[in-house]
Amino acid sequence: MAAPNRTELTIPGQAASLPLARAYVQLVFSGAGYSAAEAEQAGDVGAAALSLVLDRLDPAQPGSIKLTSELSSTTIRLTIADLGLPFDPVKNATLTPPRLGLAEENPDRRQASRLIRQFFDEARWVNLGPRGMELRLSKRLPASDITQRLPAAALAPWTAEAPLAPPQEYQIRRMRPEEAIGVAQCIFRTYGYTYPNEDLYYPERIVEQNESGELISAVAVTTSGELVGHYALERPGLGPIAESGQAVVAPAHRGRNLMEQMRAFLVEEAGRLGLAGIYSQPVTNHTFSQRVNERFGAKLCGISLGLGPASIQFKAIDDAPSQRISTMLYFTPIQPLGTTDCYAPARHHAMLRRIYRQFGVEPAFSRGMALFGFGQVDVDYHRGLRRGVISVHAIGADTPAEIRQAQRVLLETGSAEVIYLEVPLAHPSTPALVDQVGQAGFFFSGVGPHFAKLGDALRLQYLAVPLDPAQLEIFSEFGKELRDYIVEDWRRVRALAAAPQS
Repeated sequence: MAAPNRTELTIPGQAASLPLARAYVQLVFSGAGYSAAEAEQAGDVGAAALSLVLDRLDPAQPGSIKLTSELSSTTIRLTIADLGLPFDPVKNATLTPPRLGLAEENPDRRQASRLIRQFFDEARWVNLGPRGMELRLSKRLPASDITQRLPAAALAPWTAEAPLAPPQEYQIRRMRPEEAIGVAQCIFRTYGYTYPNEDLYYPERIVEQNESGELISAVAVTTSGELVGHYALERPGLGPIAESGQAVVAPAHRGRNLMEQMRAFLVEEAGRLGLAGIYSQPVTNHTFSQRVNERFGAKLCGISLGLGPASIQFKAIDDAPSQRISTMLYFTPIQPLGTTDCYAPARHHAMLRRIYRQFGVEPAFSRGMALFGFGQVDVDYHRGLRRGVISVHAIGADTPAEIRQAQRVLLETGSAEVIYLEVPLAHPSTPALVDQVGQAGFFFSGVGPHFAKLGDALRLQYLAVPLDPAQLEIFSEFGKELRDYIVEDWRRVRALAAAPQS
C-alpha cells in the first residue's frame, strides 16, 4: 500500500495566521477531488478549528502551530498541534482548552464547534502532556456503499430456512482485495444498515484497513470461489491487542464449524503478528456469542453497560431492544498475561483477584500515591453510537479536572449517553484518581488487559440514560456475579454523587 499523501504547515500561533490556514485546508480538499465550493467550506471549517486552538494559547507566548494533512484512498486526516507550554486546567482555568465548544459563554466558540461536528466525521482533542495538545479531524472521501454496487436481489436478507449447500471443502484464509465487496454483501444481508461499524458497507475502506493492518479479515470460501463467511480482528492504531468480531456465515453453510475455523486462523495470525491478546464484546441480548467465547477459552474481564444503541437489530430475536445494548468483555491471551504492581482502590481488590486468577496470575497490590505533576488524557467520541471513551495515559494533579471537563463536553456538546474511562492499573495514583472520579458518577466496569499504554487498564463507566441490568441475559455464573458487583458499585457512586460535597 502506498503511503498516504502527507503535508505539513507550521505557522505562528496568532490570529493573523487564520487566512493562511484557511487556504492550506482549502488546497488539501481541492487536491482530494472536492468541488470548489466544498473545498472553500472545508477551509472555513479548518479556520474555525484553528481559532479554538488559538483561544487556549497564552497571547504573550503563543508559540507555533503545526497543521498536518494525510490523504489516503478513503480519508482526509487533519491535525492541528500547538507546540507551546503544557496546559494545567487546575492552576489556570481561564485558559481551559475549548474541547469542541465547552465555553458556552462564547457564541463564537459554540459556532466553531458546531461547524466542526457537522463537517468532519471525527473530531477529538488529544492531550500530549508536556508536548501540548492536538485537535485531530478526519473526513471520509465520497464513496459508494454496497447498495450502490449490487442489485437488490444480491442484497436480499438471508433467511434461516435457506436449504443447506452440498457438503464440500472450504478454504480459510486472508481476504483478497477483490473479495471486499463480498464481505460488505455478507454484512448487509445479515444486518441490513444496522451494523454499528459503517466502514463494512464500503469495500474500499475494508481493503484499506486490511492493507494498513488495522483490520485482519479471515474469509471462508467455497470450492467454487463463493465467499460465505467473514471473521475479523480490529486493531485501530496497531496496538498490542485486537478485537474480534464482524463474524458472519451464510445460513446455507452453517453447522460446518466455519466460525471456529476462521477464529483459529485469526488466533494464528495474531501470534504471527506478535499480538498480546484478542478481546471480544458479545452482546447481552442473547447468550449464544457468550457461550462461543467460553467454548473458545476466553476469560470474562468486565461488562460494558450501554455500549451500543438500541437501534441495532438481531436476527431471530423478535423484540427490538428497549434500552442501550450492553456487552460482556472477554479476553484471550496470545502471549502469557502477567502483571507487576497493581494499583486500585482496596474495595476492588477481591474482584480484581477473581478476574486475574482466571489467567493464572496473582495480582500484586501496592499502596498508591497522591496525584502529582501533569497527566495525559485522550478523548474519543463516536457520534453515531453516542458513546465516549476517555483514556488516561498518565495521571497528574490536573487529571480529575481533565476527566470532568471531557465528561461535560461529551454530555453537553456531544449528547453522549455512555462514557467509558480507562485508567492504567500500573500507575501509583490510580486509587486516588478513581476515588475522585467516583464523585462524578464513574463506577467499576472491569479490567482491560493491555488496554493502557502502561499495561492493563482499570475500566470505569458512566451512564447518562436509564438502564435495567435485570434485562441482561448472561450465560456464566461468574458473569452474573460480576454484573451484581458492577450494579452495586453503580449504586455506590450514585449515592456518592448525590451526597452534599464539603
